[in-house]
Amino acid sequence: GGAAAAAAAADDDDGGVGAGRVGRFMPVSTSAFFADLAASRVLDSNGNAVRFGDVWARQRVLIRLFRRLGCAYCRGEAKVLSKCHDELKAANVRLVGCGTDYGAEEFVGLGFFSGDFYVSPDYDVHKHVQGIKQVKGQGLGTFAQWGKVKKSKPRLVAHLGGEDEWAPGNKQGTDPYYGAVLLVGPGDRLHYSYAQQFPGDFPSNAEIMDAVRAAERRQPVTGGAAAAGADAYSVFDSCVETDRITAVYLFVAVVVTTLFV
Repeated sequence: GGAAAAAAAADDDDGGVGAGRVGRFMPVSTSAFFADLAASRVLDSNGNAVRFGDVWARQRVLIRLFRRLGCAYCRGEAKVLSKCHDELKAANVRLVGCGTDYGAEEFVGLGFFSGDFYVSPDYDVHKHVQGIKQVKGQGLGTFAQWGKVKKSKPRLVAHLGGEDEWAPGNKQGTDPYYGAVLLVGPGDRLHYSYAQQFPGDFPSNAEIMDAVRAAERRQPVTGGAAAAGADAYSVFDSCVETDRITAVYLFVAVVVTTLFV
């Protein structure tokens, strides 16, 4: 329909800002990736403590880690992802969200996210995702990040289906980590990962469903063969390298501006 076409056009026209180009398909299993993540304790909708690894032990699961539940961008991203919930169900993929306890009741109660939601007190899950991007709250890098955030809003609005779907946020809560998207299971199998680089950076639903279909076609590598090659490259390595390159360019720009302007 028209909304889907507008979203696709926004992905093509945003110049690479948040267009879902960071994600990679990673049909591998690695004990290093899952060791601490699976052991993390989360709270289910009834407040019961659950071992996070039990969530994907017997079923493929799409996990969305949220940065800050009061953020308008996080709420918008949750609404966008919820649009493919029926497709995920048809593919026997469970949709799971995870965030801190601060603001969780409002986030779930207002219906921003249609999947099952788990609370991770003190961002325990986030800190155990290897290489997840940490939020830095000051300096030139922050100024550059918020420039990307501003540019990312039209794309998010397009995926939402228009300005009427924009959900206002608040400034409450902390955000020590950016979000991530993981397609995992059954067992310790990582099929796909996406590390958020700034608020408003998210993979499109089309990219996520491509990952789901790819996981259905392939049998992930398990055991020693996977462990031997799993850490050779990951999406998170790519994010770190991108940050380093960006920092160098910013430093050069400052020096040139200081000397010649």
